[in-house]
Amino acid sequence: MPRLYLVCATPRSGSSLLCTGLEATGLLGTSVEYFSRAAIHHNAVAWGMSDAGSMPSDPKVLTPKAYLDRVRDETFRDERGGTKVHLYQLQVARRLRIADGLRDLFPAAAGVHQLLRTRRRDVVGQAVSGHIADATRVYCHWADKEPEISPGYEGATVLQPEYDFAAITARCLEIVEHEIAWDAEIAASGLPCETFWYEELATDYEAAMRRAMTAVGLAPDVPVPTPQLIRQADARNEEFVRRFHRDAHIEGLDVQALA
Repeated sequence: MPRLYLVCATPRSGSSLLCTGLEATGLLGTSVEYFSRAAIHHNAVAWGMSDAGSMPSDPKVLTPKAYLDRVRDETFRDERGGTKVHLYQLQVARRLRIADGLRDLFPAAAGVHQLLRTRRRDVVGQAVSGHIADATRVYCHWADKEPEISPGYEGATVLQPEYDFAAITARCLEIVEHEIAWDAEIAASGLPCETFWYEELATDYEAAMRRAMTAVGLAPDVPVPTPQLIRQADARNEEFVRRFHRDAHIEGLDVQALA
């Protein structure tokens, strides 16, 4: 029987590739992100739960428990399905008193709960990917479409990505901090967790997806869906990574310590 699952991620770690693959089985629902600031605001407004002064950058929820109950209902219908949460989103949910930890995101008495964690060994590549995506606002490239600005960013400022050693360094450090915090959150939850590395998803997608499908309780005869997303990294990513390693050497930054 399919298990209820939660994908624990840092940005640009392959979580969208993993989630869209699980969705494409047609057996697990959709992995919607419910705990970003903007998502909490828009959902709370739509569900009649927003408090006065709520805005996408600073959501205010009148009934935090009701919001969590609604997310559980939307996510885990028929005692199957899953959702995705980034560390900063879990921190927002905690600040708004929607949830205190990972266990709170699951229904209390339903099914077997499984965590799936996505990580990336190449932290510099991950930071560069995020730096570029935040400039272009193209966070996913769907296999059946041309690259386009991601939903929710239609009116946002789009920039030509420029190399910035300080900004990429800050991202690297933030990723390391978030991974350390995820270690603690996952350990505190006591829930079973399977880790999926971006490099594994990128180079051996079928094997990684088969392992993920097994972890969430799908039968061995369920076929692995084709990838729903196309890898976005290109020559610009490679150039920025190369320049970062050069500048890190000049500045005496130990890139190996970021792994």
